[in-house]
Amino acid sequence: MPSHSLSPAVSRFTLLAENGKFVDKTSALVEFLDSDDHPVHFLVRPRRSGKTTLLRLFRAFFERKDPADQEQRKKLFVNNKLAITKDDRFEAEFARYSVLYVDFSNMFSSTMDGLLQDFKNHVSLIAQQLETSGKFNNRGELDNSKQLFLDNVLKKTLDDSEWPTALFRLTTLLNTLSKRLVVVLVDEYDTPTSYAVQHGYFDDANNFFRKVFSPLLKNNECILGALVVGVMPVAKAGWFPGVNNLSVFRLDSERYSTACMFTGDETERLYNQEVALRGDGNPLSFSFEELKGWYNGYYTFDGIRLYNPWSIASAFSKGKLGPYWVKSGYDRMIEQRIYYMLDNIASFREQVAGLSGPGEGVEIEIEPKMSYHSIPEMTKTQLWTLIYFAGYLTKLPRDHTPCPADAPDHDSNTESQTYRANDSNDDSSRDMIELCLPNYEIRSVFDRWLRNHMKNCISAQER
Repeated sequence: MPSHSLSPAVSRFTLLAENGKFVDKTSALVEFLDSDDHPVHFLVRPRRSGKTTLLRLFRAFFERKDPADQEQRKKLFVNNKLAITKDDRFEAEFARYSVLYVDFSNMFSSTMDGLLQDFKNHVSLIAQQLETSGKFNNRGELDNSKQLFLDNVLKKTLDDSEWPTALFRLTTLLNTLSKRLVVVLVDEYDTPTSYAVQHGYFDDANNFFRKVFSPLLKNNECILGALVVGVMPVAKAGWFPGVNNLSVFRLDSERYSTACMFTGDETERLYNQEVALRGDGNPLSFSFEELKGWYNGYYTFDGIRLYNPWSIASAFSKGKLGPYWVKSGYDRMIEQRIYYMLDNIASFREQVAGLSGPGEGVEIEIEPKMSYHSIPEMTKTQLWTLIYFAGYLTKLPRDHTPCPADAPDHDSNTESQTYRANDSNDDSSRDMIELCLPNYEIRSVFDRWLRNHMKNCISAQER
């Protein structure tokens, strides 16, 4: 039995597994291992949906370290009876590779100079962590130029022209010294670009990261493959020209469909664990059916409904229902454009009203191959695309039940009463799909957008 509640702040696979609170997502490892040579897989999911935990699962599985560490990690997989342990490749692939883990989540500078400094600091930190873990103990085997490169990365004295290829060169060093292929893991690849768009230096940031990712992922014989996660789909012609083995997997793609977020069965098991852990002295203030009403509703390609783990973990931690995912981040860029279109485009107002009202969904055109180039002057189609990938809408499957955004009437102990009320590699540039609100929590956001729009209209009439 778990010793404490599931926490929304914990994304470390090893800690979650040690406490018995980990949801088995090791089928994603099988998806990766079943791929062709040197797979470059991009998982596109909303924020707070478990992407970082998935990457750390990959790291815990693939990374070769000292024997004691490996044995401890292996026991977590075996003792928790994770699905991958029943696969013939578990013994062969476990702890077999070097891992390059890149985290762009804290790169949100308002200037290009600031972004470059953030990048240098992070790459240097990666090198320091690799050195501390003993990856460069035999660096004497390197020639002088490679040793000089490593010293300059560690000291952050590398020439500016060399920083874009620094991650690629680190994979070559790891491969040379360990005699093993490298697994590349990249978290929140699109965070720096999002901030670059907001602060007006997108072109410079785009050119820089093209120089970073192209050598790292294109024909790099030193890597086994890469798993890259973010919110926005990648534009292959932008950062990744020539990366022929690149595949993008959206929430409505067949592969990796349940790799992030919780299924209904997984959520019910966690709910029952939480109820048992709390006992009679500190019960949850909501039933499982009420929990479903608030947070259930993202659909996979075959109609499986998923729950956002951030909201589930927050509800367990606080003991009450509330708009936790909504409050976990502010999509300023999306909201500003939404208010502009509500004020100026009648067809957009009608679509938003249709989503907020009763019914099963609204047919909306999206642009799956949308590039960040489009964001500053985005069209209505591009805005819907951004809203969809950000997690405010879900695609209805062909055989669907009514949209799940109408929650049970649950007045007590909620955090705020104001909140009551195709395959990814298809080459088509636009899709006409039926979308709906995922759940009651997201409905509150659309209701707020419409209320604020009406207030603005009334204020304008009174002036």
